[in-house]
Amino acid sequence: MIKNKGANLIERFVFFFYLKEILVFNKKEFVRILVHFDIPEDELKKRVNQSDRNINIFRGDYSSFYEVLERQQKEACEEGVRDPEENEADYLFLVHDNEEVETVIKKIVQIRKG
Repeated sequence: MIKNKGANLIERFVFFFYLKEILVFNKKEFVRILVHFDIPEDELKKRVNQSDRNINIFRGDYSSFYEVLERQQKEACEEGVRDPEENEADYLFLVHDNEEVETVIKKIVQIRKG
């Protein structure tokens, strides 16, 4: 009985990756674009400290954007978050500062137009 359960889990696992690769992210049907925001930590802290956006958008018990940033940084360390690799998408764009955002948007629009 346990052996069948394990086989069933493996079958589901394989099927999930089949769906993910073939149906959801079919390279013939979708262009995979990844934008990685690699903003220096001091710039992030400066932005969140100066933010005047309403904190009512938070899901959770946070009183500032700085608290959200701290949580995200902590979780990233605990979960082993890593930078993206070029083979993860058809196009990989790196954004290091605000000046690069508009250029990246234009490139993505151009990709879409073909």
